[in-house]
Amino acid sequence: MTDLITRFDIAIHDRVDRLQSRLHAIKNGIAPEGSAIDRGADAIEETIDTSRKKLANAYETLDDWVDVKLDQVYAWRETREVDHLIKQSEKSQRHAEAALDVALGALDEAELALAKATIAENSARELAPPQQDKPET
Repeated sequence: MTDLITRFDIAIHDRVDRLQSRLHAIKNGIAPEGSAIDRGADAIEETIDTSRKKLANAYETLDDWVDVKLDQVYAWRETREVDHLIKQSEKSQRHAEAALDVALGALDEAELALAKATIAENSARELAPPQQDKPET
């Protein structure tokens, strides 16, 4: 279980670090078509496209999840029902993995939306006519 938690921790931090790095790059530059930033947005879209099936499977796993109350787990522990505890642990780990897949997919979606918004905003600023100061009345 510790390995699973460590994998989750690494996966989340790694993904967030990469996301922050790409978003800072987008924020600090204008993304003309064909630029590195534009290609980065394309790469994010490809990642999302390839993860759609994985997300569908993850949602199925989440839908099949039958939540067992923690009191029940403690009861199995008291009565030494190791088989129930092992099965519950395996189910809970599959649920956690599916939930992580969904969370990481949501991060990809959010990153793409933020990238598009930033690219559009930077482009609009670049193309907008300069603001003229209006005389005070």
